[in-house]
Amino acid sequence: MTKLILEGNENALAQIRALFASGELEEILGVPVLGIDTVFEVQTAQPPLTQVNHLTQWFDNIFAIGWQSVGELLTTRQLAPAHFGQSIQRAKSIDLITDMVNLVVSLNRENADNVIVNLKVFPTTSPNLPANLKLIILAEGEIFKEVTSDTADQLIQCEFDAEPGGEFGVKLALGDAEITEDFVV
Repeated sequence: MTKLILEGNENALAQIRALFASGELEEILGVPVLGIDTVFEVQTAQPPLTQVNHLTQWFDNIFAIGWQSVGELLTTRQLAPAHFGQSIQRAKSIDLITDMVNLVVSLNRENADNVIVNLKVFPTTSPNLPANLKLIILAEGEIFKEVTSDTADQLIQCEFDAEPGGEFGVKLALGDAEITEDFVV
């Protein structure tokens, strides 16, 4: 007997259980699946290593680990109304414990002294974002802009101008879960 151990959140577990119940899990894996056991471990929170994302490097196609092309993470339906234009964009999946979302960062260089930064957040597994998901832009540790999702939102977004060398943070918060990505333009 072979055991497969997976780590994930409650949404991922629900999806695996649904696939098991429908018989699709065996079809996907190509092996018989006898059952699914759930083990919950309490892990002590380790402070994440802070990685600063250098956005001007994106214009030279240099991206930090974890950032993917938008087409790799978004569905065709999500891409259609998003209007990315001629920008440089990358996407990253963010785990907020009870929900997964995709953060998309788009950059347009207006001139040597100004970059337009556009941030969009999309759901990963459902058509709409969870209610009360906050997209918070931090400048010097203070809230610069904040957008909160409603139950019917298919995406939330925020756009602002930034100067090369400028620093900002993007915090995604849902309930007690929050993740912050740090950026330098």
